[in-house]
Amino acid sequence: MILPLILNEMVTKERILEMKRAHSEELAQFREKLYVRPRLRQLFFELTLKCNEACFHCGSSCGAARPDGLPVEVYRAVLDEVKQNFDIRPLMLCITGGEPLLRPDFFEILGYAHSQGFTWGMTSNATLITPQVAHRLYESGMATISVSIDGLEKTHDRLRGLDGGYRLAMEGIENLLAERDRRYAEPAVSPGQQENDQPVTGQQADWQHVNRPDQPVEGKRRKKPFRAIQVTTVINHENIHELDALYAIFEKMDIDSWRVIGLEPIGLALLRPELMLTPEDQRRLISFIYEKRCEQMPVTYGCSHFVGFDYEREIRDWYFLCNAGIYTASIMANGDVGACLDIERTPRTVQGNILETPFTEIWNKRFELFRRPLSRMCEDCRDCSYERYCAGGAHHSFDYESNRQRICLKGILFDEENL
Repeated sequence: MILPLILNEMVTKERILEMKRAHSEELAQFREKLYVRPRLRQLFFELTLKCNEACFHCGSSCGAARPDGLPVEVYRAVLDEVKQNFDIRPLMLCITGGEPLLRPDFFEILGYAHSQGFTWGMTSNATLITPQVAHRLYESGMATISVSIDGLEKTHDRLRGLDGGYRLAMEGIENLLAERDRRYAEPAVSPGQQENDQPVTGQQADWQHVNRPDQPVEGKRRKKPFRAIQVTTVINHENIHELDALYAIFEKMDIDSWRVIGLEPIGLALLRPELMLTPEDQRRLISFIYEKRCEQMPVTYGCSHFVGFDYEREIRDWYFLCNAGIYTASIMANGDVGACLDIERTPRTVQGNILETPFTEIWNKRFELFRRPLSRMCEDCRDCSYERYCAGGAHHSFDYESNRQRICLKGILFDEENL
């Protein structure tokens, strides 16, 4: 985790703001280059719309009666195509749903991805992660996982529509942590004994886990266990008062990070406006994250929105950049291709379908909507003094019918005078 910039005799507030403006200008220039030459870094597979929970804020309207995604053969073909046409070394395959583990052929698909050299991680509610499943996830090469915990036990179960869901999810996290600990405790083997394992040195070995005493010695190799076990919490007007209690729980667990994000006006959450964060809620959330990061705790806001120069680079490791369509693409359960899966799905935002057009062609020849600033479509954004750095905000919270941004934190976290 990159720590917040701390004031001292050598680094004044004015100097910090100067550095942030310079960094943001560099990022703005780089974003313009990405519009012209995008780089695929995250490819999402929405494996299924089936889910054993019924979250009130689900962006994909998942449920028990929803269908699985595409046949195994289609995923294999896409993986082969991507491997042939893209450099997969910096690419993360991101698995989501629904609940991905409900898919019977989950391990067949991800085992194949692993065998082809893809790095993959997933989002899960963790209710199905028994010790045996945790072991299979390790064997299938899972690198990262983000588990949803949306409040204390009663709140979590109510918001996610599954009695006992909190208990099962926490057990799932503990099973993942136990599997990782077992793998770290195993002796390293000599180079060449397991050809597909990653070389590890005492300095390089999974830098997130700085407290682990059992780092392998120089020149040894081991199959890396899970690189990052993260908890994600969606904060709304009802559960925001549980932040401190949740922190007290997660602080005692050996997770790598806690991602805390606000409820977004997307999907089913549009039907619950009373649970959207108020301006005071937004300030409370951002202040909480900032304070914990100043204490060197791995709490992060994620990539959601531009938060102004007082908080940019403070509540997450770098500056705001919406990755949709320039770094990120998604294949939906029906084969449709879009940018971020949280973006509303309309004929305007869906860029094609892999059952009709190769993914590579869609990525290379379409996505025009996402390769220009949103601010060009939004009258409110066009003349804003922050437009250069925000570029109209996040695609997932943009209303493509009215061409307006649903979430803007100007006037809440920052104003024109701070520029």
